[in-house]
Amino acid sequence: MLNQAPQAHSFQHRARDCSIHFAPLFAALILASCAAPRDTEHHIVVSVRDQKLALLQKENLVATYPISTSKFGLGDRPGSFGTPLGELEVADKIGDGAPAGTVFKDRR
Repeated sequence: MLNQAPQAHSFQHRARDCSIHFAPLFAALILASCAAPRDTEHHIVVSVRDQKLALLQKENLVATYPISTSKFGLGDRPGSFGTPLGELEVADKIGDGAPAGTVFKDRR
């Protein structure tokens, strides 16, 4: 019976060490599950020449909207302030809740 006490003590240490190592992993998994799923059904196509945006759902045209691209023309270089070319993904949403027709001067 005296031999069981050290084993129980050792088990408690291992359980504590295990929970210390797995707690951050568990928290990361919980936070990752909160992210919005990627929308692969909708696409946006921008025509710089026509200054129009087309919204597609499963490759079918849903709507078109007039837009205004950069006054600095086309450009992919960081700091160029140009309209980037290519296939891009939305990283952040700004202006949520702003009234229709709002002119944004910057991202604040």
